[in-house]
Amino acid sequence: MQRLKKNQRNGCDYCRKDGIKTPGVWRSHGFYEVACDAHKAQLQADEDRREQRESRMTEADHQTWGRV
Repeated sequence: MQRLKKNQRNGCDYCRKDGIKTPGVWRSHGFYEVACDAHKAQLQADEDRREQRESRMTEADHQTWGRV
């Protein structure tokens, strides 16, 4: 998770779902989600779930990269 720069203006995705316009302060690594200070913990939890899901090797990955 990284802080948005001054020239990167975006609204909080979590507040937008509730119909509230709040400027975003934090972003995920791939610019997938943007969050304000109030939703920073929720953004971190979403990022942790994504990293955990993508860290697991599938059977195809194991057969391809596991032997290398």
